[in-house]
Amino acid sequence: MNIKTAYGVLAMQDGSLRKLNNLRFIHGDYEYRLTYGGGFACYIGIDRRRIGKRNFEYFGGVGAYHCLTIGSALKLIESEIEKRLAHSARTVV
Repeated sequence: MNIKTAYGVLAMQDGSLRKLNNLRFIHGDYEYRLTYGGGFACYIGIDRRRIGKRNFEYFGGVGAYHCLTIGSALKLIESEIEKRLAHSARTVV
Protein backbone atom coordinates (compact mmCIF):
# COMPACT_ATOMS: atom_id res chain seq x y z
CA MET A 1 0.00 0.00 0.00
CA ASN A 2 1.44 3.33 -0.97
CA ILE A 3 1.00 6.59 0.92
CA LYS A 4 -1.79 7.86 -1.34
CA THR A 5 -3.87 4.74 -0.81
CA ALA A 6 -3.27 4.81 2.95
CA TYR A 7 -4.30 8.47 3.09
CA GLY A 8 -7.47 7.69 1.12
CA VAL A 9 -8.43 4.82 3.44
CA LEU A 10 -7.81 6.91 6.56
CA ALA A 11 -9.79 9.84 5.12
CA MET A 12 -12.70 7.51 4.30
CA GLN A 13 -12.60 6.04 7.80
CA ASP A 14 -12.45 9.48 9.41
CA GLY A 15 -15.35 10.78 7.31
CA SER A 16 -17.50 7.80 8.23
CA LEU A 17 -16.70 7.56 11.94
CA ARG A 18 -16.85 11.32 12.50
CA LYS A 19 -20.64 11.02 12.36
CA LEU A 20 -20.51 9.14 15.69
CA ASN A 21 -19.29 12.21 17.56
CA ASN A 22 -21.89 13.32 20.13
CA LEU A 23 -24.26 10.47 19.18
CA ARG A 24 -26.63 9.71 22.06
CA PHE A 25 -28.68 6.61 22.72
CA ILE A 26 -30.48 4.90 25.61
CA HIS A 27 -29.67 1.42 26.84
CA GLY A 28 -31.39 0.20 30.00
CA ASP A 29 -31.56 2.90 32.68
CA TYR A 30 -28.74 4.97 31.17
CA GLU A 31 -28.23 7.46 28.38
CA TYR A 32 -24.94 7.06 26.53
CA ARG A 33 -22.96 9.66 24.57
CA LEU A 34 -20.13 8.87 22.17
CA THR A 35 -17.10 11.08 21.65
CA TYR A 36 -14.99 10.49 18.54
CA GLY A 37 -11.29 11.23 18.64
CA GLY A 38 -9.96 10.89 15.10
CA GLY A 39 -6.47 10.39 13.83
CA PHE A 40 -4.34 7.42 12.90
CA ALA A 41 -5.48 5.31 15.88
CA CYS A 42 -8.98 6.69 16.35
CA TYR A 43 -10.71 6.28 19.68
CA ILE A 44 -14.38 6.44 20.62
CA GLY A 45 -15.08 7.42 24.22
CA ILE A 46 -18.27 6.29 25.92
CA ASP A 47 -19.89 8.50 28.55
CA ARG A 48 -23.09 7.67 30.40
CA ARG A 49 -25.60 9.10 32.85
CA ARG A 50 -28.77 7.88 34.48
CA ILE A 51 -31.88 8.97 32.62
CA GLY A 52 -33.08 12.22 34.18
CA LYS A 53 -29.70 13.18 35.70
CA ARG A 54 -27.51 16.05 34.56
CA ASN A 55 -23.85 15.17 34.05
CA PHE A 56 -22.28 12.44 31.97
CA GLU A 57 -19.52 10.31 33.49
CA TYR A 58 -16.78 8.48 31.61
CA PHE A 59 -17.76 4.83 31.17
CA GLY A 60 -15.07 3.49 28.86
CA GLY A 61 -13.99 3.53 25.28
CA VAL A 62 -12.89 1.51 22.30
CA GLY A 63 -10.14 1.76 19.73
CA ALA A 64 -11.93 1.91 16.40
CA TYR A 65 -8.82 1.89 14.23
CA HIS A 66 -9.96 -1.30 12.45
CA CYS A 67 -13.57 -0.16 11.83
CA LEU A 68 -14.32 1.36 8.47
CA THR A 69 -18.07 1.84 8.79
CA ILE A 70 -20.45 3.18 11.41
CA GLY A 71 -22.14 -0.20 11.66
CA SER A 72 -18.97 -2.04 12.60
CA ALA A 73 -18.06 0.67 15.12
CA LEU A 74 -21.52 0.52 16.73
CA LYS A 75 -21.26 -3.27 17.07
CA LEU A 76 -17.89 -2.82 18.76
CA ILE A 77 -19.33 -0.18 21.13
CA GLU A 78 -22.36 -2.33 21.93
CA SER A 79 -20.17 -5.33 22.77
CA GLU A 80 -17.97 -3.13 24.99
CA ILE A 81 -21.02 -1.82 26.90
CA GLU A 82 -22.40 -5.34 27.33
CA LYS A 83 -19.00 -6.59 28.51
CA ARG A 84 -18.68 -3.83 31.10
CA LEU A 85 -22.26 -4.28 32.34
CA ALA A 86 -21.76 -8.03 32.69
CA HIS A 87 -18.50 -7.46 34.55
CA SER A 88 -20.07 -4.94 36.92
CA ALA A 89 -23.03 -7.26 37.57
CA ARG A 90 -20.63 -10.07 38.44
CA THR A 91 -18.65 -7.96 40.90
CA VAL A 92 -21.74 -6.54 42.67
CA VAL A 93 -23.26 -9.97 43.42
